[in-house]
Amino acid sequence: MANHRRGRHRLRAPLVPFDQSDGDQSTMSISDGQGEAVQHLENLRLALNTTDPALFVRLVRAQGEPPYLHVNNPAGADRFAEDIGVRPAQVPEDPHRYVWSWGEEITSVTTPEIAAQRVRNVLAVHQQQM
Repeated sequence: MANHRRGRHRLRAPLVPFDQSDGDQSTMSISDGQGEAVQHLENLRLALNTTDPALFVRLVRAQGEPPYLHVNNPAGADRFAEDIGVRPAQVPEDPHRYVWSWGEEITSVTTPEIAAQRVRNVLAVHQQQM
């Protein structure tokens, strides 16, 4: 009997660039109800670029899914990556929160610099001394 290997296939939703025009109906616009989350993520992207320019940061906007930032530390050979989302406030007066991919809060969206530092710390590559 032949040995059949199945390749690993990652399901990827089509990405919608942040600055894509609204002329194509297959794309989402900023006014699709997620514009506020996109703006908070863009603020975090800018803070991450300031905190650690070596990090690869990409805003992902897939059809029918909430937007998120994919942050990768290329020094970690793709092992050090994280997706950061935005969770709406539980109380209307409170600000939205940045959250890790597993749902734990990072910090308020009013402090993207603090969130950027925490993301950087998690994705840092620490060299072991021998």
